[in-house]
Amino acid sequence: MRNTNWIYGLVTYTGHESKIMLNSVKAKPKKSKLERMMEKMIMLVFGFEILICLFCAIYYTVWYENNEDDLSYLHIPSDSNDSKGGYNFGTRFGNWIIIFSNMVPISLLVTLEMVKFFQGMLIARDPDMIHKETNTPTSVQSSNLNEELGQIEYVFSDKTGTLTQNYMEFRKLIAKGKPYGMDRSVEDISKFPDVTNVNFRDQNFLNALNRGDRDIEDYLLALGVCHTIITETKDGQIIYNASSPDELALVNFAKFVGCEYMGMDEDGRMQVSFKNTTHKYRLLQVLEFNSKRKRMSVIVEDGQGRILLYCKGADSILLELMDKSENPEIDETQSYLGEFADEGLRTLLICNKVIPKNEYDEWSKRYLNACIATEKRQEKMEELQAEIEKGLRLIGATAIEDKLQDDVGGTIAFLKKAGIKVWVLTGDKIETAINIGFSCNLLTKELQRLIVDGKTYDEVQKSLNEAQAPVDEAKKNGGEMKFALIVSGDALIQAMKEPLSTQMMEIANICEAVICCRVAPKQKAEVVQLVRKTVISLLLKIILTIKN
Repeated sequence: MRNTNWIYGLVTYTGHESKIMLNSVKAKPKKSKLERMMEKMIMLVFGFEILICLFCAIYYTVWYENNEDDLSYLHIPSDSNDSKGGYNFGTRFGNWIIIFSNMVPISLLVTLEMVKFFQGMLIARDPDMIHKETNTPTSVQSSNLNEELGQIEYVFSDKTGTLTQNYMEFRKLIAKGKPYGMDRSVEDISKFPDVTNVNFRDQNFLNALNRGDRDIEDYLLALGVCHTIITETKDGQIIYNASSPDELALVNFAKFVGCEYMGMDEDGRMQVSFKNTTHKYRLLQVLEFNSKRKRMSVIVEDGQGRILLYCKGADSILLELMDKSENPEIDETQSYLGEFADEGLRTLLICNKVIPKNEYDEWSKRYLNACIATEKRQEKMEELQAEIEKGLRLIGATAIEDKLQDDVGGTIAFLKKAGIKVWVLTGDKIETAINIGFSCNLLTKELQRLIVDGKTYDEVQKSLNEAQAPVDEAKKNGGEMKFALIVSGDALIQAMKEPLSTQMMEIANICEAVICCRVAPKQKAEVVQLVRKTVISLLLKIILTIKN
């Protein structure tokens, strides 16, 4: 909407019907285990006090009624309230409550709050907890959990934006089975466009591009079209507004080597400037990325009237949507992807296909009906998206680097030294996750890696049994062998089922580090809940979950 002068807007869902209100939940109070235990103890003490007061009040009422004739020296008129049983019971009960009020340790709660307050001040003034670059001290938002900071036994962490900076740099690529980016012979980049998120210096790629290599041209045009970037013009410069840093890195790389996305024209067509020619594409559909699909696609119509589908996504998904007989370079590409993953680079496949117009028209009608369906809309849309994305042709692959945060390796090393078990839940493939694990000291050469992979229940069960064998052997021999568990996302789907989940947790409890790869956000939540349920039922340990 930034490039629109004015619009008509109609608000349909407001107030409590808005998504943010429907998804909002009441914040739970943060209470430490000590506080919860104290609340129970105080309630027990108070209940015991009530029982004593009830006994004393009842005893007095009965005693008074039995001995009323012998109490004339008290001068209590027979028609006064003091001579009535109910009144006597109520007043004496109140008297005993006051007498025994010191049984409830109210001052203990006040003392604990004061201690936590001073602990918070010490944390805020700790010179070792100051960010030196900005001279920013620690801000204590809540002191309720102070005593539990030293009792944490498990740390769950995402990778992107937590262990890494979430700043993506385009490093390498594969075009039709041929890798580029290995050579870094280009030193002077002053002649290239000034772009961010690109660290590519391969002269061989530039030579092939200048020779008019068709595979490279197709690759760059795919990068220039397959995205959802919105452009904005400031001071004569085109500014890209991307939904993710990955997408920004890909489009900036295309611009860096001469294939620049220019934005939409007056007719709503995508403009890509490449080799002194402006290619125009009419955008027909955007099949958006989500954690389930793990890919995104655009369907466009080029200047020749051809309808093209461009798709980019995880190799584990897109390889299943290709016909290997039509893509002989798949094996080579997979081999290089493995090498890139070993370097810790994030990889994506780039594919396309030509859709016959009559086929697209028929599909488009069904897709439109699915988009306006009142029941099972998402399922119908995803089914049709999967239908049109079959039979893809491999164009190439991208490799992007996500740099680690400062001192993340030392931090994880200290956590492990303190006996804390670190779990990393990431969407990367196994090879990438392992490399990142070594980079941030989560994995070391002393740790024997136990890899659990598979798609079916039987495959995962066999893989878990193979991982269990060295663990049992180490227990039997009484050795000090240390382990790290690595679980793939496909295997995790089956491993969450009983009895595999119990077996996986038995292995994980022995391991110093656990990495879950190719996991969706929902799976991350399920893993945390599984560990919380298993560990709390066994040892009542404390879990810390870190998100970006």
